[in-house]
Amino acid sequence: MVAETNERAVIGGNNPPIKEALADQYKELVDLIEPIAERANAHPRKIESDEDLGPLGEIVLDAKALSKRIETARKVEKEPFVKGGREVDQFFHPLTDRLDRIVDVFEALASSYQRDKAEAERRRAAEEAARLRAEEERKLKEAHEVKRESTAERKKDEAASLGHQATSAEQRTAASAAELTKVRTGNGVTASATTKWAFRIVDLAAVDLNSLKDFFRVEDIEKAIRSKVAIHKGNTKIPGVDVFEDVKATFR
Repeated sequence: MVAETNERAVIGGNNPPIKEALADQYKELVDLIEPIAERANAHPRKIESDEDLGPLGEIVLDAKALSKRIETARKVEKEPFVKGGREVDQFFHPLTDRLDRIVDVFEALASSYQRDKAEAERRRAAEEAARLRAEEERKLKEAHEVKRESTAERKKDEAASLGHQATSAEQRTAASAAELTKVRTGNGVTASATTKWAFRIVDLAAVDLNSLKDFFRVEDIEKAIRSKVAIHKGNTKIPGVDVFEDVKATFR
């Protein structure tokens, strides 16, 4: 992109940088901040009487009013960029959304196939392990029943070989889906699978929240407490929580 190699090589590129242009355009507004800051710095940090609230309140009201004007200007100046960002998103998002839908549909098809394949492989491995164990037992039984020592040793060796094969089959029943399903297709695509533990809530009322307490963020707990306090106010009773009426000054 041209702008990446030469940020001034665009329409309006001869204009000063945005920060400089804003500083020049809103200099009068910016200059109004310092007088308020000087009044604030000069004001005592302790309120001795109601009379002290007057000058303090004027500082607060003036600062709020100026802050509101600056915020309005910020929104006005930012809107073209926000609009431009939306237009960029509106062009690109439909393109990626369409491709993402294709990916989702076909990954779902492949996931279903891989799940079935992994289950079938485990069943086959379990059946093979059971067959080999049975054959191993039969060989061991024959080894005990034959009279010729050489024949008995041969059958024991055969039983040991069957036992090793059975162990391999048993291990395959516990193999991961990735091991059971990985394949490289004729066109060079490698298809495999990953697994993760998932869940679904079947009865929300039955969920033991106490067992999950170690996984709650403090912010989440505070949000829940705040919501309850907003409804029940002074009647809120929560063990471990001190509910009180807070006081915050306002001016108008």
